[in-house]
Amino acid sequence: MSTWIWDSDYGRAYARTSDPRVLAVIERDSDPLTPDGDAYAPAYWLDGLSHVSGTFEDDDVAEAYDRATREWGQNDERVPRYLRAFYGVRGYKIVSSTIHRDYEVIIFDTEAHRHAMGTPMSYPSEDYLAGDEATWQAYLDDEVYGIGWAVNPSRVMDNGEPIDLDDGTWEVEMTCWGYYGDGYAMEEAGEFADGEPYLEPMLTIE
Repeated sequence: MSTWIWDSDYGRAYARTSDPRVLAVIERDSDPLTPDGDAYAPAYWLDGLSHVSGTFEDDDVAEAYDRATREWGQNDERVPRYLRAFYGVRGYKIVSSTIHRDYEVIIFDTEAHRHAMGTPMSYPSEDYLAGDEATWQAYLDDEVYGIGWAVNPSRVMDNGEPIDLDDGTWEVEMTCWGYYGDGYAMEEAGEFADGEPYLEPMLTIE
């Protein structure tokens, strides 16, 4: 897969393929869904501590965190010790947007979620939450994408010229959304993970 090239507003990117008629494409999702599902640890908006995603909710933990930070402050070392001792919280992670002020979530590593996932209690919390942290960072930073392709059946040679997907010669089709982070989206689009376009084989000259 060749280098990915962004359009002028960084809303869409393409990469050339071995077929000059086909490009891999990713497009930024303007209205993405929050990360959700059983695999995600309990997550709460830091402002107000309302549950935001994941099948697992643990409002007692969120309320205990709120009480502890009001009493001791957010960065006091007694907060994680208190949550671990009385609520079985193995750790937690605050994820903040790099582009939106005060746009933050807190993710709790709870015993209940570990039991549900079949994860040993000895597994480091930093590693346990790493995937969730990366996914939430992408969501908070507007880095959620769809993947797909663009086809131009008449383009039988690639001379390295600039490509404009909006020039009327390309047909763009986005096939799947919800890819958190441009690296993940590019990898999946480049491998045509959600299918690929079919074009008649090009004629070759013997």
